[in-house]
Amino acid sequence: TKILPAALDTGRRPVYLRDAPAIPGYVQAFWYGAALRLPQETFVRLPTEAAPPEGSTVITTEEARPRCRVLAESAPYTVCATEEK
Repeated sequence: TKILPAALDTGRRPVYLRDAPAIPGYVQAFWYGAALRLPQETFVRLPTEAAPPEGSTVITTEEARPRCRVLAESAPYTVCATEEK
């Protein structure tokens, strides 16, 4: 209940989804997005090795979150904002 609002409240679009291989959290984001009738492009699933762009909002199930300011956590999900250079 706090992950999606924290991600959407940043106003940054799209929200990037980055998952640990064993925890495919992107499915939940897509499901809630559909339930809330959000445009499909609200979320972008990142390939395994891809880093999110600078200044983006990320929902992740990974434990390591480099260059990331945590905005909200609810296991196994974390919402963070990546740093801008």
